[in-house]
Amino acid sequence: MKKGTIEEKILKELTDEKLSAMIKKMEDNTMIAHYTTMEGLVGLLNSRTQHKGEPMLKMWATNIYALNDPTELLHGYDVIQKWLPEIESVLNVNDKDRLSNIWSIYTTGEKPYSYYNNLLKESLYNQEYSAYILSFSRKIDDLAMLRMYSQEATGVCLVLSSGMVQEVCNLYDVCYDDNFEKIIFTPFEMFKTVYKQYLDRLREKQLNNKEKFKFMLNHLVTYIMLIAPYIKRSDYSYEEEIRFAKPYKITDDIKFRTNRNGNLIPYKEVNIPFKAIKKIIIGPRANYNAFKYAIEQKLKSMGVSDFPEIVKSEKEYRIY
Repeated sequence: MKKGTIEEKILKELTDEKLSAMIKKMEDNTMIAHYTTMEGLVGLLNSRTQHKGEPMLKMWATNIYALNDPTELLHGYDVIQKWLPEIESVLNVNDKDRLSNIWSIYTTGEKPYSYYNNLLKESLYNQEYSAYILSFSRKIDDLAMLRMYSQEATGVCLVLSSGMVQEVCNLYDVCYDDNFEKIIFTPFEMFKTVYKQYLDRLREKQLNNKEKFKFMLNHLVTYIMLIAPYIKRSDYSYEEEIRFAKPYKITDDIKFRTNRNGNLIPYKEVNIPFKAIKKIIIGPRANYNAFKYAIEQKLKSMGVSDFPEIVKSEKEYRIY
């Protein structure tokens, strides 16, 4: 069997549509924010294209290994490992079929747990697919977010209709450790949903121990890549992040850019309706009048007459 075949089948069977059916769609008038620099805004506007007669912008979903928190995927992995026994207990899974008991299927247990744990992490990093993430926030015109993600509050906060974004890509709230408050569909519920898929597929198979181990390992690392992007450390809870996250492989038209530190960043372009942007908030450290004029001129030069409202941030901030 060719490498990647099992992962591809898992991902095809577990579509975004199946997961999104588990959550309540957000109303069109619910607003979310995307923070970016002025350079990022210009790049976004320059990406404007037409899709089925609808103006679209190409936003960048960044590879999970290139995010600000370098331990993000592994933290999600650790939380998922903690959830496994609880989910298996809820689903009444036989010991021999439990993903948490994967090492007992193919080993005699003579090596320490840390050895197998590192082996699983290595399998995760070597997976053909990796997650790409496009981030939004429920916090609009937030000073901490402007400082962090719009170049010390000199950039912009884009205010978007979550319902219009949901029409083209599924958004899920980020869970901060085990805090499920205000989250409609938690990563825990998502994991329980995909675990049922694993059990259904397992019942269809007649596998020897070696085959079963490979089958279990592929499902486990694929599920971690699907779910871990929606789990973050509680240190970041102030961001109230909501994400689009999806696994892609390198042949899925992945592009590359460099950041201001010279690092090479893989990213995937995601089409978002231009009309989803309802407001552009200019950061408090930017020259509001000059920037507002320049943005309006840029939009007019593109032939856009009906463009979003452009306003000044209500926050105050300067660097001495």
